[in-house]
Amino acid sequence: MQKRFFHYTAENRLEEILDSEVIKIATANLPKKVKPAAWFSTNETWEHTATKFAMDESGRLKELSLDEMIEMCGLARIEIEPTTPLITWAKYRHESGMSIQLADELEKIGYNKGAKPNEWYTSFRPVSIDYWIRADVWRNGKWVEYEVFTDIE
Repeated sequence: MQKRFFHYTAENRLEEILDSEVIKIATANLPKKVKPAAWFSTNETWEHTATKFAMDESGRLKELSLDEMIEMCGLARIEIEPTTPLITWAKYRHESGMSIQLADELEKIGYNKGAKPNEWYTSFRPVSIDYWIRADVWRNGKWVEYEVFTDIE
């Protein structure tokens, strides 16, 4: 069975991605020497590292629970072609320029959130709509199709 690859995001960001027709490389909070990448997961339910943070009542930043994320931002994903040129997390660790300590810490954070680093894939280049299969949004406990992408020839 062929792996399926998803880019997970908040639903309130989906239209911006769809309008741009590209999944951009992530540069926020990245150390200067680390090569940025676009992120994907083979987890078909949710990539826990895509869960957002928000300010609580006291002004402190806290990670949202999945239910809070659904209520405040919504869940969305874009599935990409299995032939999209991606690299595994293991390869990214070595090719990105990140330190072993940082890579180990990111894995630890991922595991603590319920993620599995062996499901992580990246691309050092933005992934254009040419590689997209479909977009989904989370509704009533399941993924439903949001928009279909077809090649126009």
